[in-house]
Formats: sequence, structure tokens, C-alpha cells
Amino acid sequence: ALAYLTCQLSTTPPINPIGTHTLLNKLLPLMSDIARPVRAQLLKLFKALPADEVAPHVEKVILYIRGAMTNISQDVKDDGLNYLEWILDVAGDQVVSGAGCWVKPLKDLASVLGWTVKTAVPVAGKSGWTSAPRTTFGAKKHGQSYPRQMLVLSKFLEYDFKPEEPQP
Repeated sequence: ALAYLTCQLSTTPPINPIGTHTLLNKLLPLMSDIARPVRAQLLKLFKALPADEVAPHVEKVILYIRGAMTNISQDVKDDGLNYLEWILDVAGDQVVSGAGCWVKPLKDLASVLGWTVKTAVPVAGKSGWTSAPRTTFGAKKHGQSYPRQMLVLSKFLEYDFKPEEPQP
């Protein structure tokens, strides 16, 4: 079904009788699906959606991306990074300017990387950051996730730190 929808959206002109809003409402929960082929096809479908129709729904999309990035399954977490990269490519400016769309995903990315911020009163000589042990670092399958996570984090930060265009 996802492949069929992707084909319909890839035609010229694209065929989407129900609209992007309705399509996103039905498909966003699949971001955390356990089946890798479903998540891969879903990403292809998302990439076929018109960027200008996705941009108004960034806040809702970010909620599901955050759910995927903090999933217990490492494969779903890795695809969560793919979804985050997609939404940055489609609507990066809206991601960093939307309510809760910058701080919360940044905290999730830090958590995925094993970084946490201490909430207790700081002790003299110690920073406020800690590093949790990376249980998957060095593992054959998941050891490659760390460089990918850093790459997506840098892309995420680039959107926020780029100079703003002056407004008349």
C-alpha cells in the first residue's frame, strides 16, 4: 500500500485525492513500526510529498519523529534520524522556529548520544554534563550509528545557527 501511494505521489501531476494533511495523519504512526521495510517505504513516500504541503505540519511530524528517535529498538532509532533529516531538508527553518520543535528534539538527540544534563546543584569543578555509557558503541550492527547521529546533530544545529535574513 505504501509503495502504491509512493507511485501515485511520484507521477506527474501527483495524485493525492485525500490531501497531505490527511495522509500524514494516517501515516505518521508508522514511523515506529517494527518492520524495517515499512519504515523504509514510508521514508520514500514522505520524500515524495510536496515540501510546501508538509511545512505547515512540522510540529505534529516532530512529535512522531521524537517517538521514533527515543524508541527502544535501535533500528527504529536509526530510522528516526532518517526522518529527522528528511524534515530538516523539507522544512528546516520551520523545525528550528516552531514551538518546542528545536529544544525537545535537541534533548532527544543528546539522549540518543548518551549525553544528559544534571538537574542537581552543580559541584565546584564539575560541569553540568554527564555521559551515559554507550552500550551499542563498538557493536558490529549498531556501532555505526554514532557517526550518523553526530552528522544529523550537526545538520540540525546548522539550521539554528545560520544567520537570519534581515526583514524589511
